[in-house]
Amino acid sequence: MNMTDILDKSNTAFQVIGTTLIGIPALAKILAFVSTKINPVIAVISTIISVVSMFFGNSKEEQEREKQNKLRGNIQNNAIPNIINKLEPTIENALKDISDTFFKEIEFSINQEKDELIKSLNMAKNEKEEYMDDIKIRTKEFEKAIEKLSDLKNKLINI
Repeated sequence: MNMTDILDKSNTAFQVIGTTLIGIPALAKILAFVSTKINPVIAVISTIISVVSMFFGNSKEEQEREKQNKLRGNIQNNAIPNIINKLEPTIENALKDISDTFFKEIEFSINQEKDELIKSLNMAKNEKEEYMDDIKIRTKEFEKAIEKLSDLKNKLINI
């Protein structure tokens, strides 16, 4: 609250007291006389203080802006860094936990895929071995069949 506000309120106070004391004529006349002399002085002083505060002080809006700027600066320079400093370990731990969990899930997924591929490879290998065994058996059967045909041919030629 600056001096202009105080002077404006005292001017209003004289008017309130004057209207209250109208019932007492002598006091009302004295107060009316005093208020007519004081009101212009109060108005002049109020104007002078306003002019002086414009040149040497800050207006209410500027004071409010300064308060807001100080508050903003305090938040930016003190509050936010303090909050960040307090939250930083928590955030780092949370990120580490998330990272660890993520990499464990990836490792599990890769191992699962690897196991499935190894199973598929082993199945293919077994199928190949069975196929090769089957080919060997058929080859032997074919060789036996050729041998029989050769024997038959020889018997036919000898007849």
